[in-house]
Amino acid sequence: MKPKKILVVEDEKAIQEYFRDILKSAGYEVLTAGTAVTAVNLARVEEPDLITLDIKLSMDSSDGSWDGLSVVAWLRRLNATKPPPIVVISGTPDPGNAIEKALEAGVYTYLAKPVERERLLKVIAEALKNKSSDQTKLPQIES
Repeated sequence: MKPKKILVVEDEKAIQEYFRDILKSAGYEVLTAGTAVTAVNLARVEEPDLITLDIKLSMDSSDGSWDGLSVVAWLRRLNATKPPPIVVISGTPDPGNAIEKALEAGVYTYLAKPVERERLLKVIAEALKNKSSDQTKLPQIES
């Protein structure tokens, strides 16, 4: 069986590598993006099964207005009928109710950094299971 494909969107290289290593060791195919524009382009071309997303991304040089919420909006437009689950992972206190806005936009859940390996893998497995079984899940905030 082909491994599930996960897109990790994280602008801090060390954290991006940490998530990538955890997910690869668990058998997932992992793509990474450090900017919002790269994330949307990769999602469009690669069609990942799940996306982890930092809500507060460094500004792209190409478009300083993009952040994690912009990525959520674009991903919803790209895959309006069956978007991949999005797990928001952020260490930033909730600037401007970004977490609430992301949950309202339909992300699967929110995890606060730092995220332990077991917690990350459990949430991702649950999100992929819910996606494959076509069950809807109400968004929730994970601590």
